[in-house]
Amino acid sequence: MYGEYSDIFEALYRIEGLDVAAGMSNVAGNKSVYLCILRQFCNEFDGSVSDIMRFLVDRDLGNYTIKLHAMKGAFANLGAGELSKWAHRLEVASGNGKTPLCQSETKAFCEKMKLPCDRLLETTLNIV
Repeated sequence: MYGEYSDIFEALYRIEGLDVAAGMSNVAGNKSVYLCILRQFCNEFDGSVSDIMRFLVDRDLGNYTIKLHAMKGAFANLGAGELSKWAHRLEVASGNGKTPLCQSETKAFCEKMKLPCDRLLETTLNIV
């Protein structure tokens, strides 16, 4: 089905929370573009988590909101709908000044978004 990328796509379809078909539809079915976006997500993951946590600790809700907005879009593009919705909920909460909700959920959100990244790195994504 995916030709030269068949092994990696078989692995991608087994990653919980990742809707590969939805992600592929966002890139007009271009396999190499989708894999590039997944790689970019993994490469930027640690920095994104660090930024989110730092903005929250510093009570910099403006930048926290901006970062979550970007994460929401990235997850939607990847086909990670649940994480996109969670990022949206935190984005709205921070925009409404609901710092306690952000403080109580951000760590769990960051841990949850680490799972697909770890699973992606277990595939051959890092060498394709």
